[in-house]
Amino acid sequence: MATRLLDDALPDQLPGRRGRQSPMSAPAPIAMPWRAWAKNNSLGVNFTWRAISVGRLKIRRVGKRMLVLDEDGRAFLQKLPEGRAATPASLKRPRRAAEAEAKAGRACG
Repeated sequence: MATRLLDDALPDQLPGRRGRQSPMSAPAPIAMPWRAWAKNNSLGVNFTWRAISVGRLKIRRVGKRMLVLDEDGRAFLQKLPEGRAATPASLKRPRRAAEAEAKAGRACG
């Protein structure tokens, strides 16, 4: 009977698992160091540092640590310009070929 009770129990109800949270239910941090924030958002360290130094990305100082709050990071990302769709390399005309055509067209005409 005890085996059946353990089979029906939820993982948090098993002995030795009290007070532990599964990794999926862990709350998101409200602040993180700026380098970790840059890495988590696929941004370069130099780009992020420049944004901090000119004041576009707000940070909070705690001693020597520089933290980016979640809402400040989201606001910064929202202010970035929207990107355009990339042109596939196969559709791009090589620059030198286009310049050669233009020169040939001017010489003939």
